[in-house]
Amino acid sequence: MAHISNHMNRGRIDGIKSRNGFSLLEMVIAIGVFASVLAISVQIVLSASDAQVRSSLQRAVQDNIRYSIEYMNKELRTARGITTLHNDGSSCGPQAFCERIRFTNDRAQQIMYCILNSVLIRSKPLDGAGGDCNPLDPESINIHLTSNDVTINSLFFYVAGNTAGSSDGQPIMTATINVTGTTGKARTAVNMHLQTTVVQRLRDF
Repeated sequence: MAHISNHMNRGRIDGIKSRNGFSLLEMVIAIGVFASVLAISVQIVLSASDAQVRSSLQRAVQDNIRYSIEYMNKELRTARGITTLHNDGSSCGPQAFCERIRFTNDRAQQIMYCILNSVLIRSKPLDGAGGDCNPLDPESINIHLTSNDVTINSLFFYVAGNTAGSSDGQPIMTATINVTGTTGKARTAVNMHLQTTVVQRLRDF
C-alpha cells in the first residue's frame, strides 16, 4: 500500500510540474511573436502619423502657393511693358523660359518677380531705388511671398505676344513653379509642380 501511495503522489507531483511554467523554446517563440506584433503596430502608427502630417503639409503648401500665384496673376493682368530676364539680368529671347519677369503695374511702379534663396520674391522700388531683385536689398523692397516651410526649387516664366502693336501687344504669360514643403523630416516632404497662365487685360501700343 505504501508503495502504491508513493507512486500516486509522485505521479501527481510530476503532473503538476508538467502543467506549470514554460520551456525555453516556448518563451523564445512568445517573445518573437510579441516583438513582431509590436514592430508592426509601431510601423502602422508611424505611417498613419506621417500620412496625416503630409496631408496637412500639402494643404498648407497649396494655400501658400495659391495665395502667391493669385497675387502675382492679379498684378500681371493690369501690367504694362512686360519683359522677361535671366537671373544674371540679361534679357531673354522671344518665347523663351526665363527666371524673372519685369513690368510696370497699375500704379506706375517697376515690379519684378523672382526667386531669391528659394523664396518667391516680389521686388518693388522704394524711394526710387530697388525693384530689381537684388539680394542685398532689404525686405521692404524684396517682399517674401512664400513662407519658411515652402522651398521654391524653380520658377520659369514664358511670355508670348508681348511685342507692342495693334496686331499684338496683349501678352499671354505662363509661369511654372516647382515647390517642396517640409516639416524638418524628409519622409514627410511634399513636392508639387504647378503652372498658371494669365493674359494682360490692356493692349500695349
